[in-house]
Amino acid sequence: MKEFLASLSAAKLSIGVASAEQLEECAQRLAPMLRGGDFVGLVGDLGAGKTTWCRGLGVGLNATTPLRSPSYLLMHEVEADIPILHIDAYFEHRLDSLLADGDCERFTKDVLLLVEWANHVSHWWPKNGLYLGLEHNSEGTRTLSVHSIGERGAELADQYSQSLKNLISFEPLSD
Repeated sequence: MKEFLASLSAAKLSIGVASAEQLEECAQRLAPMLRGGDFVGLVGDLGAGKTTWCRGLGVGLNATTPLRSPSYLLMHEVEADIPILHIDAYFEHRLDSLLADGDCERFTKDVLLLVEWANHVSHWWPKNGLYLGLEHNSEGTRTLSVHSIGERGAELADQYSQSLKNLISFEPLSD
């Protein structure tokens, strides 16, 4: 995970997140910055909080249904302020086949492409977007790191990082 994210960019910001609720609130902060055609990729181990973060983004974008993991279906389309194409790339061979069969044509300037396990089949993803790393910490918290690729990705990373700095206290997490 860390190697993949480092290959994109240095972390613009890396912060500790104390709870699932705070992670959802972090995601909601990104919603007003997004527009159709944007790409947001999440990278992290099982249970790191990728789907929790996506659920928070769905709330921020007024999704008509709560975002849930599309693991076995591979992708969900969700109506929201910006239509969301929510993809889970965990089963990379199945998804690679699906996208090769034409589903990649659904990546349009009108939808937000939201991908969990974005380090898988990354050759399909736009070369301009925001990547977020999530990892578990020993004290039960998570670390959220903000990375980007391309001009729009850098713009989103700057805006999002500033918004998170205003939200999260930078006090060291207690043991």
